[in-house]
Amino acid sequence: MRSIFVRLIAAAAVAGTVTVGAASTANAHGPCRAGFFCAFDGNNYSGELLESNAPAGSDHISVARDRVNSGINHTANYWCAVNDGFPGDQTIWSFAPGSHVRTMGAQYNKTDWFYVRTRAQQCD
Repeated sequence: MRSIFVRLIAAAAVAGTVTVGAASTANAHGPCRAGFFCAFDGNNYSGELLESNAPAGSDHISVARDRVNSGINHTANYWCAVNDGFPGDQTIWSFAPGSHVRTMGAQYNKTDWFYVRTRAQQCD
């Protein structure tokens, strides 16, 4: 009887290790999935506002007005943050492919929408 109990505990321990390993692999890209761009309300990627895999050439990708503080770009394109202004709109930040921006510094809480460009085009 003791032998069966020991084998069950050992099997449970191995199963627990496999589960933990699977969880850490699934979260290897942090709070943003591979192939996506994510914008966040707070510093350090808290309070997700946007998760998108819009292709290059996309314009006026809406996000909660004046709330973006950080972002992760897991795409091959540039994601360009725009502030609606007078007399015209202004590109205020460029999220390069593969970038992780914990805080936008002086440009936080100014983004109103995004556009997406290729590596060759980049942001205006």
